[in-house]
Amino acid sequence: MARSTPAHRRIAEEIRRRIIAEEYEGDSLPPEVRLAEEFGVSRPTIRVALQHLVNDGLLVRQAGSGTRILRDGRNAYWAIGSLTDLTGEFRLDEVVTMSARPIPASERPDMAELLGIGADRNLYHIHRLLSKDGFAYGYSHMYCDPSLEESIPREEIGKSFFIDLVLRYSRQMAVRVQQRTAAILPDDEARATLGIDEYSPVLVLRRTYFAIDDAPLVHIDLTCRGDKFEQVINLVHSGWTPPAR
Repeated sequence: MARSTPAHRRIAEEIRRRIIAEEYEGDSLPPEVRLAEEFGVSRPTIRVALQHLVNDGLLVRQAGSGTRILRDGRNAYWAIGSLTDLTGEFRLDEVVTMSARPIPASERPDMAELLGIGADRNLYHIHRLLSKDGFAYGYSHMYCDPSLEESIPREEIGKSFFIDLVLRYSRQMAVRVQQRTAAILPDDEARATLGIDEYSPVLVLRRTYFAIDDAPLVHIDLTCRGDKFEQVINLVHSGWTPPAR
């Protein structure tokens, strides 16, 4: 049986989502007593939840003035900007959704096992083509539990990055991503889609996005032409702040 997420963790994650989405006006959070009433918990539980966000650099506590949102913290939380790079490195006008539908989990048992989905259930699958000026330079296959897709309005699929839609509509947030990258010889799909020969290597990026409880949310297999795609990720020390200009 899966362990339930503690209330203070769930509350911290919801407040984190609201901060990043800029749902709070100004830089102040509601008082602890109001948050406790809203979430139906005690004030000590709220204090623990807020402390998680203080530790993450999203909030600061000041005697006499309450808990304040750090504006720079909204961006700093994302592991030094790298997760933003991973979700937003392609222009949406270069992405064409070829199909978006449930498929039997038996078609991709490896994905079903990764996402904790039984073999008798479905996976939700999105197949996308990456192209520029009519030239295909990559494609992706995305997999997730159908329950995530069910919370997203159908007309929104393809308008934003899927992981952002998950945050907006399912109230679940990816806080960690694992990426494996390899240069390999192309398979039949890569050769046909990208117009390359069997000896031209492709870059394959396998990404898994994890929720606050470390459960996999979304997995993406991305295949790109090695001669047309370059991935750049900037890594910055978490304690670094830019100099004043």
